[in-house]
Amino acid sequence: MIVSPFALWFIIGAVVAIYSCVDDVFFSKNKAVLLEHLWRTSPDTLIFFGVEKGYKIALVMFIIIDTLLGPVALYGFYRKTHKMKQLKAKYFGK
Repeated sequence: MIVSPFALWFIIGAVVAIYSCVDDVFFSKNKAVLLEHLWRTSPDTLIFFGVEKGYKIALVMFIIIDTLLGPVALYGFYRKTHKMKQLKAKYFGK
């Protein structure tokens, strides 16, 4: 079975996006950090959509962007996890 490079790009991106979403929701539990960052950077977005819907929209945007980035999403996932650790330390002192 031969897979075209174009399709392989999106397959790799989708795998990274799914793992990134599972990591955010279940393993690292970044919900509080992400909501605090959204509240500090653009509170009008959270007021307009609400907290839960704003969080779901952020996760969907992560999935879409990671899927489109393909293999580059691995670097993006590394940077996102590193940034989330920094933001957790900054916002919550942990």
